[in-house]
This record gives sequence, C-alpha cells and structure tokens, in this order.
Amino acid sequence: MQNANAQLQVLANIDALTGLLNRRAFIEQMKQLVGLHSPVAMLWIDLDKFKEVNDNFGHAAGDEVIRQFGALLHRLRRDKDRMGRLGGEEFALLLLDCNLEGAQHFVQRLFDGL
Repeated sequence: MQNANAQLQVLANIDALTGLLNRRAFIEQMKQLVGLHSPVAMLWIDLDKFKEVNDNFGHAAGDEVIRQFGALLHRLRRDKDRMGRLGGEEFALLLLDCNLEGAQHFVQRLFDGL
C-alpha cells in the first residue's frame, strides 16, 4: 500500500516526459519559499520555435526535444534547486541560495550544454 501511495505521489507531482516537477507541484514549491531569507533566483524558459519542430518533424520529435531539455536541466541542477515543466515548452527553475552572479553562471552552463 505504501508503494502504491508513493507511486501516486510521483504521478501527481512529476511531469512524465521530463521527470521535472509539473506545474502544480512547482507552484507549491514556490509557495513554500515565502519568508525564506536567503537569495532565490527564478528562471523562466520558453523554447523558441518549438511549434516549428512539431509542425515539421511531428510530435514524437517534439517530445524528444522536451525530454532532452529536461535531461539537461537534471544534469545541471543542484540538490536544492527546484525545476518544473509548466506546460508545452515552458520551464521554470528556482535556484535556492543563488544570487545574480550564480544565476548568470547557471545560465552560461545551460547555454554551454545546448
């Protein structure tokens, strides 16, 4: 029963394509940060021209792009970071204990990984 409940919890909170938090779970994580006294950087990412991938190569190719981008985010994240797929090709990241310089460094690593 505990195993079944744990699986349901994962299904309720995790995006199936990326393994990142889904929109609802990500928003809950944001709410938990209210009152936090350490710096938090939030990044909002929208994959440009994603519709063209789906239109020209099909939805399976689009899904693979989403999966690969999710895998890149997984590789770059620290344990304390929170990352979610908000829908379609939109992603949001909460980098905890991260100032502007740290956020810029993360973005550079992200671009280097593409």
